[in-house]
Amino acid sequence: MATYLTDAELARLERMTGEAHKDTAQRMLTEADLDDAAFLARVPDVAGLNPQTSLGVATTGYVDTVDLYKAASIAWHQKAGVYAEQFAFTADGATFQRNQGYDMCIKQAARYADMASGWTPVDQSITPVTT
Repeated sequence: MATYLTDAELARLERMTGEAHKDTAQRMLTEADLDDAAFLARVPDVAGLNPQTSLGVATTGYVDTVDLYKAASIAWHQKAGVYAEQFAFTADGATFQRNQGYDMCIKQAARYADMASGWTPVDQSITPVTT
């Protein structure tokens, strides 16, 4: 089981990233990859605690809370990295569009990023500067 996700959340993230219908050997993203995306997609918990301070120190009492849309966006960017070396080319008068996988991953990443919460980690002990 994933560290930052319940079984139900992992199953949903697998569906959101197009991995759920594939056999394990055919998947581009492993459960560990999806868990990494979930770690990066942590958001403030119901008590308003951030996962960590701006210095990267874990916040005491924080309950793991993941924005699945943000995790899906991160995972689609990871998939795009796999396709990044594939490109369109022409040979013998024929054009091969091997970059379509990359383009699709970037579009999916943007789609899920648009649905994600707009959270930026901020150390709450720092007083904002006003002008």
